[in-house]
Amino acid sequence: MTAVFYKNFSAFALCDGNPSDDFRCYQATLGFNLEEAEKHLITRLRQWRGGFQLSPGTMDNLLSLKDISNGKHFDLICKVVDIYKVAENVWMLLLWDGTDAPPLSLHGNYARFLSSMWHGSLSPSSSVRLLSNSDNIVLEYERKYNERIVRKHGRLPQWVDLSSHFLTGIDGEIVRFSTLIDVLRYAEVDPKFFCVVRVVAMHTFQAQDFCSFDVSSEYRIRLTLEDSTARIHALLAGEEWMRFFEACPVDQRNTKVKMLLGVPEQQNLDNDDEFTRNPPWIKCCIQWKNGLFYVCSTWLVPN
Repeated sequence: MTAVFYKNFSAFALCDGNPSDDFRCYQATLGFNLEEAEKHLITRLRQWRGGFQLSPGTMDNLLSLKDISNGKHFDLICKVVDIYKVAENVWMLLLWDGTDAPPLSLHGNYARFLSSMWHGSLSPSSSVRLLSNSDNIVLEYERKYNERIVRKHGRLPQWVDLSSHFLTGIDGEIVRFSTLIDVLRYAEVDPKFFCVVRVVAMHTFQAQDFCSFDVSSEYRIRLTLEDSTARIHALLAGEEWMRFFEACPVDQRNTKVKMLLGVPEQQNLDNDDEFTRNPPWIKCCIQWKNGLFYVCSTWLVPN
């Protein structure tokens, strides 16, 4: 049973729900007075409760997170990973069912982009139900959930095929990949992480700097990296910046950076116009140093 309580003008009382002629309240707000008409309502509620069975619901609208689409209502079997308060009377539930929501296209240019993250909302008719761990469908979801956590190559986005061509290369042919949430959790104990991410933004970006023969070893840019679990800022600086671009001929760098950011081929990088882009997945190595994340041991692959 659920109820809405407005603390400025509502009053409530809690009574035993079992059939009884006892209308004493074991908890009530100050000033609450039980009237005769309300005793009749309590009796009816007690009678209703005795024969009520929770509906198991239907599976007509059941979807996995990987199959969701914008603006569509659906049912979801999942785990609540975390809950936190966003604002007054607004709470956010972090949900996972073992699959990854589809990566979204980004609306906006490479440096001041609108946050493109999946958000869902519960409607007034929504309900939340705890499922038994012995249910067959729960066991199936649990199996898929565990498969995603333990994999031969580590934790990878569901949309990534390691046999495909990547824009970047990394040190080491056989590595175990981590998610960005792993990076955030264990940065202070592990020196390096290999990840598959998308570059969703670049800060302090000038196209001509990537096409220069004379590059300062002090030059650095800030990349905003995203995967299915988190979004972080990581610096590409100094010798690692030079290493990132040195395998790519100067006349290809502008094109490669556009590909890295998912910028349409006809779009000028120096233009502040709004446009839609879809960054590809890339391999990279991330290191935690002096309280900051850095991209290291990573380079652009030439054509």
